[in-house]
Amino acid sequence: VREKVKDPSNSFGGTRYTDEQVNRYINIAQKEICINTGFLRATCIGTLTANTTEYYLPTNLFFIERVQFGAEDTLAETTMSQLDNNDYGWFDLSASSSTHYYTMVGLQKIGFYPPPEYSSVAVTIYYAKIPIDLASDTDEIFESDPKLNVFQDVIVMGALTHLLFLENDARCGTMEQKYMS
Repeated sequence: VREKVKDPSNSFGGTRYTDEQVNRYINIAQKEICINTGFLRATCIGTLTANTTEYYLPTNLFFIERVQFGAEDTLAETTMSQLDNNDYGWFDLSASSSTHYYTMVGLQKIGFYPPPEYSSVAVTIYYAKIPIDLASDTDEIFESDPKLNVFQDVIVMGALTHLLFLENDARCGTMEQKYMS
């Protein structure tokens, strides 16, 4: 992928873009693909503590697909506003078996409602994630997830679209159409 982005035409005699530029725009393209598709997935397993409502989420989380409480129960998603509308004192409820979860995206937190009544209950969060930025030549796109290899050419088109735009290159519009389709 890097070689295709460094010099897309091979007619410029040598490297056209620096490694830093190539990595920066490959990173942008792979993030755009993950944000638009949600194809890069992960699982986070944690243990809840009795009467503790909120917990930190992984920093690479883009969106939650589902939350599984214990061995089988899938929790329903709600919002803090919905909880406020139902009962403004919801946060002070005594512990019980959690039925819902809510997220505080800006704080990277998840909350459980009502608060769990027992400790050591496992919770599994299935989520779409944002890929780790490439930093060196040995780093792999999409964190080496083999099922996402089909997107290699799309990443090349995305990175080139951004680079050509910076140069006011006339080929930018054509490349962007290919990238977006």
